[in-house]
Order: sequence, then structure tokens, then C-alpha cells
Amino acid sequence: MNNIYQDENIWLTYGQYRSISDNKIGCCRPIKDTSIYREQSWCTSHLKTFKYGLWKHLNINDFIFDGYYVDSPAWDHVILFPLLEMATTKHIKCIETEILYDYNNLNDICEYKKNGSHQVDMANFAKYKMKRYKPLEKL
Repeated sequence: MNNIYQDENIWLTYGQYRSISDNKIGCCRPIKDTSIYREQSWCTSHLKTFKYGLWKHLNINDFIFDGYYVDSPAWDHVILFPLLEMATTKHIKCIETEILYDYNNLNDICEYKKNGSHQVDMANFAKYKMKRYKPLEKL
């Protein structure tokens, strides 16, 4: 990661994962257009990193669902949609050529096993109801 972030134009990365249960490679692939990413299938999974400069542009009030701040089940969708929209493809690096994360989907406390319907609700909130963010010119 350190080598990748030596390029000042990179603000956010995501990479490829592998499921432990079946050794299957994940869904990650490069994004072609962040302005329509919410309408496409999810492809920005584990491992995700981003610069603090992006984070500080998030508005905490955008993360309220049914009167409460969004909790953990789909945090990656909730946080990544705005970050991807602000960074645009000019500042995003997909690391798809190596496995960055072995996902333990055999674990009984995986979010999708423990809170599957709530996770879907949060992902749908992020995808369809959250405010869209404008691209940033600089951090």
C-alpha cells in the first residue's frame, strides 16, 4: 500500500479477496465511471483503503437512516459510495492482480449471516437514498 500511495494522484484503493469456504476469488474489478457506480453491481470489496483527505469531506448528517446513524452491517457501501464519487476514477486504484484479503465466510458472526436483512437495508439506503457527492478537484 505504501508504494501505491507514493503516487499523490491515488486517494483510494480497493482490492481482491478470496472466500475461505470455497477458495473463490471475489468480485473486484476496475470502476469505469464513478458517477454511475451506484447503478452498477458492487465491485469494490476487501481490502479498502483511502486517504484522510477524502474522509474529512464526508458529512456525518448524510449517514442517518430511520433517525439513527448508520451502523455496521453495510458500512462499506455507506462509506464507499461517497468516497468513490469524490475521488473519481482519476484517483482510484483497483488492485485486482493479487489477493489482499482472505474472507472468513465460515465464521458464524459474519454480518451477512448475523444481520443479513439489515445489511441489505443499509446497502439499499446507501445505494438509493444517500446524498450523492460531487467530485473533488484536490484533497
